[in-house]
Amino acid sequence: AVASGGSDAASGGNGGGGVVLLEPEDEGERASARAARVVALACVRGCVRHGRPQALLPYGEQLLRASLATAASINDPDLSNAGRACAVLLAQLPLLEAGLLVPFLALLKDLSASPSWHLRGCLLPPLKYLIYLGQFAPPSLQPPPQEAIQALLLQLLVDPQLEVREAAMPVVAGYVRLYGPHARRRLLAWADNILKKRKNGGAPLAQRHGGVLGLAALVALAPYDVPSWLPEVLERLARHAQQPQPIKAAVSRVFADFKRTHQDNWAASRKRLTPEQLEMLADAEQPPHWYA
Repeated sequence: AVASGGSDAASGGNGGGGVVLLEPEDEGERASARAARVVALACVRGCVRHGRPQALLPYGEQLLRASLATAASINDPDLSNAGRACAVLLAQLPLLEAGLLVPFLALLKDLSASPSWHLRGCLLPPLKYLIYLGQFAPPSLQPPPQEAIQALLLQLLVDPQLEVREAAMPVVAGYVRLYGPHARRRLLAWADNILKKRKNGGAPLAQRHGGVLGLAALVALAPYDVPSWLPEVLERLARHAQQPQPIKAAVSRVFADFKRTHQDNWAASRKRLTPEQLEMLADAEQPPHWYA
């Protein structure tokens, strides 16, 4: 009942990938469907926690779709939390051995087009585990999961909904930390490309905010030191300190956090910055006020 009902809700019944109707309209059917979902989600939790994940593998994609659709429901917080927990547990199944990593990523990509921002936001918790698992994917696996993971993360980083963008930022930082300098350079080039469009009035505010959050994710990689690549990222962030909200608030928060986390070792950290960069850092943390 959960798999079929949740899958229909997640797909929207029209291929659009959105949550349209999670529960039946009839009160009696609604109570029955809700009870069935509670039982099915409890079975998922029981199988995973008691060392029997193999029983779930044949139905992994359907269960993940149903769990995410349930997590996106705003009608019952307890049921939503249970769906979110089950989605995370399903992402911890032996997906590589079962050949399910690529299908799981394809499913998340499909659901990322949902008109429900609650559903799009629910993709991030299981995606964290798939990011970690993607490190161990064999080179022969096609399409490469690393490419799919990065594309999905960047899509969520420019999501139309503010809450989704902000929730995606620390996940992007974790992805770059795991996948190393190559991923860092690609994220920097991606953010630069989006933010440069501002000069031509091309990029919408949500995309520009996503670009700034991409730079913020890079700053989060070095909370206690100043590696050689970081001053350049700080400079690029400072250029957007006077942009409209929520960009302005995001930049101020990044610089405030940077100063706070580097405070204990600031005497050594500041030596890695030029006088112009130090002045820029002070201005970005506390923008000047202009009075008539």
